[in-house]
Amino acid sequence: MTQKPFFSIITCTYNSEKTLLRNIDSVQNQTLTNFEQIFIDGESKDSTLKQIKKYQNNFKDKIKLYSTPPKGISNAMNFGIIKSNGKYLIHLHSDDSFYDKNVLQKVYDFIKNNNEPDLIYGQINVINNKNQSRGIFPTKKIFQIHSRQILKYYNYIPHQSVFIKNNVYKTYGVFDENLRIMMDYDYWLRVIGIIKTKYIPAIISNYLVSNTTKSGNKNNSEIIAIEKEILRKKYLNTLEHPIAKYIDLLIKNYIKNKNILKSDPN
Repeated sequence: MTQKPFFSIITCTYNSEKTLLRNIDSVQNQTLTNFEQIFIDGESKDSTLKQIKKYQNNFKDKIKLYSTPPKGISNAMNFGIIKSNGKYLIHLHSDDSFYDKNVLQKVYDFIKNNNEPDLIYGQINVINNKNQSRGIFPTKKIFQIHSRQILKYYNYIPHQSVFIKNNVYKTYGVFDENLRIMMDYDYWLRVIGIIKTKYIPAIISNYLVSNTTKSGNKNNSEIIAIEKEILRKKYLNTLEHPIAKYIDLLIKNYIKNKNILKSDPN
């Protein structure tokens, strides 16, 4: 009987030929090899499938590929969850990549040394199209205490740095497919404070901010605003709602004045 992998890496793709090889290289070079990588492709028209199949031929026991009609990123992420066999899952999209070759080993050691938490999150390195770093997120110590109360006002948990136990999804459900961008934020608000959560002091992945990423695309700012309002009505009370809007304004002004990260890594 084949042993189940410790990690499942779920990668959603759609016409991803320009960024996918960076993702693949970062995974296949990991020093810890007890993982599977699951690709959910939305019927790409470019060379994406060719790249994945070549990778799959070299690592037949580790790589799974599913090509399905595109039904939104949340649907693809959920499909990947269903097909995963790993104990811990991470969503590492086609334009994301692991920060270095030791990420999985560091996370594995952290998990074993901390009584196997339900959810682990760390930091991301935000990069541009030239692979230049625009900053590390989160860095403030207040965002390392995984407080649900703080999370209500600001999403400081980037999904590119999150490892979740498979059975958490079985217990609390998967991502809300009615949400196009803020599905991860909704999930954190759903489970943080209920499950055992730990912050790992390590950079987990590189997150590309460009016009091809959901939160990097200015055309999606309206969707983010609408979905953020939906989540606030769902999780915040009448007193917390105006506080959240005021904090939004403070953050917007801070970013503008400091000329730092211009997109929220959801």
